[in-house]
Amino acid sequence: MNKLAKWLVVVVTFVLGANAHADDWHEGENLLQPVPIPGEDWKLKRLTNDQAKMEMARWNKSSGNGSETLQVIIAHEQRNGNVEILQGDEDEAGKEHCSSFSSDILDKTSENNYKTITWKTKCKLRGENTEVVILHKAISGEDSLYNIQKIWRDSFTDESSRTWVDYVKRIKLCNTKETQHPCPEGFKKVQ
Repeated sequence: MNKLAKWLVVVVTFVLGANAHADDWHEGENLLQPVPIPGEDWKLKRLTNDQAKMEMARWNKSSGNGSETLQVIIAHEQRNGNVEILQGDEDEAGKEHCSSFSSDILDKTSENNYKTITWKTKCKLRGENTEVVILHKAISGEDSLYNIQKIWRDSFTDESSRTWVDYVKRIKLCNTKETQHPCPEGFKKVQ
C-alpha cells in the first residue's frame, strides 16, 4: 500500500460542509496535516475570529514538569503572504518576552510551488526560570497564510525535536483549483 494512502490528513480549513463525504477535498486550498500527531493525550480546541478572518486549531498536553502545544493558525485573505516577514514578526514578538532569545532558520524552500520557511526559536522567559522552544513553519498560500507552531514549555528534548521537525516537514498545502499546486491521491479528510 502506498505510504501516502496510509495517512489520514486533517484538512484544516474548518469550513468543511456537514454533508461532505470523507474523501472530498475542500474546494480551493487544503492544508495537509498527517494524523495522528506525535505523542498521546492531546486535547484539541478550535478557535475562530471572524472579524480578523483567522482560525486556529490548538492541541495541548502536559509533559513532565512542562507542557506542549501544537497550533495551526490560518490567516484568511492573506494572499501570497511573505513568510520572511511573518518570521520577523514572530521573532520580534518573542524577543519582547525573553531575557535571552535565538532564532535559527532550518529550511527555506518551495513545497508544491508554495513558499515556506521553517525555523526554531529558543527563549528564556523574562523573570521566570522557564525555557520556551518553538518550531515554526509558515506557508504562503494564494488564499491564506498558514502558521504552524510546535511549542515546548520546559519540556524540550533533542529526540522530541527530531520527531517534530520530521512531522512538520510532512505538513503541506495543495489547491483543488490550481494545477501548479496539485492535491495528492490517497488522502482522506478528517473532521
